[in-house]
Amino acid sequence: MRAREFDETVNPAVFKRGFEKTKPYGKYTLVAKHGALPYIPGKKASESDQFRIEAYNGKAMVGWVNFKVNGLGFGPKDHSLEAIDLNVESSHRRKGIATAMYKFANELGNDIRASSMQTSNGKDFWGGRKSMRAQPVTEGGWASAKTQNTVITPQVVEAVVAIMKGFEQQFNKFLQQKNLPSIEVGHPCGSATYYERDLAQQPDKHYGDVDIHFYIPQMPGMNNHQTVMLFANAVKEFCDMSQAYETDNGKNVVVKIGENDYVQVDLVISYSKLKHLGKALAPEWNVKGVLSTSLYSALAEALHLSIGSHGVQAKILNGERVKFTTMKGVELHHVTDSTDSWAIDIAAYLGCKKFSPRLKQYPGLIGEVRVADIVNSVRGIAESLELNGIMSANELLTSIKQIYLGKIEKTIHSSKFDKASSPAAVAKAEETKQLLAQKSSNISRLLGV
Repeated sequence: MRAREFDETVNPAVFKRGFEKTKPYGKYTLVAKHGALPYIPGKKASESDQFRIEAYNGKAMVGWVNFKVNGLGFGPKDHSLEAIDLNVESSHRRKGIATAMYKFANELGNDIRASSMQTSNGKDFWGGRKSMRAQPVTEGGWASAKTQNTVITPQVVEAVVAIMKGFEQQFNKFLQQKNLPSIEVGHPCGSATYYERDLAQQPDKHYGDVDIHFYIPQMPGMNNHQTVMLFANAVKEFCDMSQAYETDNGKNVVVKIGENDYVQVDLVISYSKLKHLGKALAPEWNVKGVLSTSLYSALAEALHLSIGSHGVQAKILNGERVKFTTMKGVELHHVTDSTDSWAIDIAAYLGCKKFSPRLKQYPGLIGEVRVADIVNSVRGIAESLELNGIMSANELLTSIKQIYLGKIEKTIHSSKFDKASSPAAVAKAEETKQLLAQKSSNISRLLGV
């Protein structure tokens, strides 16, 4: 159930009729607007299924990029804008226009990933990202090249925790000056969740990165996306004024430890009232977090749900549960935010009156997170749905297995590994990819299909 931040990492406003924002870029002007509106007999369409940024030199359009929604809605890695095509006129290339357009889309509150449906210009742009120091999308991977040579050990995480407590105090003073409520920097999560245990048992262990819970209050009159961007923008403003901290998007902070070592801290943003979900969002000790989060995500996709930092949610349209990527005319249903009973709560929400013995034994989180327990919870849901005549357990588990392996394969080929530039970073990336392939295959077999 781990997610980098709220499930909403696409700004729905950019698709609405009438949306338009401009931004100067040197001698150029960037214009963000909704994409082509569909034809609806008898009335005007209120929104598009695409979002577009155009670059102008005076009145002449010299570049553009089109986006659509990609993914399932399980955190920013899987719910994003997908760049479907990109073009910059040849006489205006190598002036940073493509990067500026992607960055503008990101600044409007969207996580962005590349697509296989690209023009040659798009492929050249994404293929060249390895050599770019500041990327349009920094979620996952490094925001700054100077952090790549830092070996992250339990001792380093311990130092980062102390530094981030100082950051919390200073940032809250800054928020107070802006008449904004305080935030709380929580415990490390992701691979560094168990750093205190590792200090005693595996002091030489290496982590891929440092993620830390970043708890924010709900703001009256604001939706999830607006709230996240309010505090992310405040982090960026604060860091831009500080000599001790750096950030490129307000969702990570680069801190200095020692004389020449730097660490990127990714902020896992969620509401303070839901901080209890943190223990369920953690990985199993000594197991890559994506192996467990992808199980939750695969289950969610197969059942048209969302499982993340808001707990379990569903979207309803015309009385039917629909894909969580559906944005227009839907009603949001909260299923559960219980860590101890999330699985049996899902089964009950889907109409089960009787529950399988396996689901009764594994109704949710039992003690620490264990991938095998998650698998048993998933199998228990499938068995209970079949027991109540709702759907075939075998068909559901087969679908979950296919989605799960597809997600891990996508992670293995993710562009974030391409950001590795030092020999140590490249070696670590290759090691991680091999580990993910092996472990995911073993886990998928536990699904029993």
